[in-house]
Amino acid sequence: MTLHRLAIAAGVLVALAGALILTLAPSRAAKPDGPAVPVRVAVAAPAARAGEIRATGTLVFKREMTLSFKVAGIVKSFQAESGDTVKAGSVLARLNPTEVGARDREAQAALDNAEASLRRAKELQAKGFASQARVDATGGARAGKLF
Repeated sequence: MTLHRLAIAAGVLVALAGALILTLAPSRAAKPDGPAVPVRVAVAAPAARAGEIRATGTLVFKREMTLSFKVAGIVKSFQAESGDTVKAGSVLARLNPTEVGARDREAQAALDNAEASLRRAKELQAKGFASQARVDATGGARAGKLF
């Protein structure tokens, strides 16, 4: 036999001997120190009354107040936190002043244009080129800009 075959045969013999020793050797499992402790065993099965509730809905506070600003804008900061007690007239939030200022300037420009249109309509009426109805309509448009 060649040396290679001899090594393989020796390895197989060692493996068989180890398996035989493990099979015939006495068990080394831990022995209990005291008497057996009784346990209760139950089979897991669906329960008739499970503790789960499935629902769809919206959670809301018992007391909820709708807040609004006199003008629309982006909230810059909140002066009160959730759950704080506040009094009537308290400042709760502040708007971004740049956006409010831009709306103010836009409204002022629209008012200036309406007043200029009214002056022009009155000048044209004085020269006989515009009717009283035209002046009244232009004045009505100006009044709409004020409110």
